[in-house]
Amino acid sequence: KERPINSPRYCTRTLIEQRDKRKVLKDREVLPLTVQENLEEEQVKFLQKGKIMPVVMFYAPDARRFVASNSLGEIIIYETREYQPQAYIQGKALATVLAMSSNNYFIAAGTGKNIDIWNVQTQELRKSIPMKGNVLGLDFSADASQLAVVTDDNCLSILDTKTWETVKSFDQLGGK
Repeated sequence: KERPINSPRYCTRTLIEQRDKRKVLKDREVLPLTVQENLEEEQVKFLQKGKIMPVVMFYAPDARRFVASNSLGEIIIYETREYQPQAYIQGKALATVLAMSSNNYFIAAGTGKNIDIWNVQTQELRKSIPMKGNVLGLDFSADASQLAVVTDDNCLSILDTKTWETVKSFDQLGGK
């Protein structure tokens, strides 16, 4: 007998199946911490001790998805009806900054001095973009045609999302 998709048993079974697809957590290692500027002091302490924990999270622009990264380097996409995981993206580095394009096509992940651009639908890495400084902030334009990036070397860079090339750079933003 087929159970309805929204039944509690179906949701629980689906979640267990999704968890089984992932490696056993106790056998996995926390990825090294490359940048601390975006994290709370307590988060840094836990990460340095090798604790598995959430690092950064946000709602997608349309609020239909909730996205979180954890200390295992995963980016987990949840739907917001029941907050069930819909996709797992395994990154190569710890993401301390995340942003999703308004068309829900890209996730940008700041991983130290790199930005990893992920395709939301296929969960594949589209591009890895090296930056001169550690990535502190990311935000897509309303039409998803540009990505703004702030780095710890006081620079704001605007990237074109078709080519992923820098179209404008503002340095000497102040600070240090």
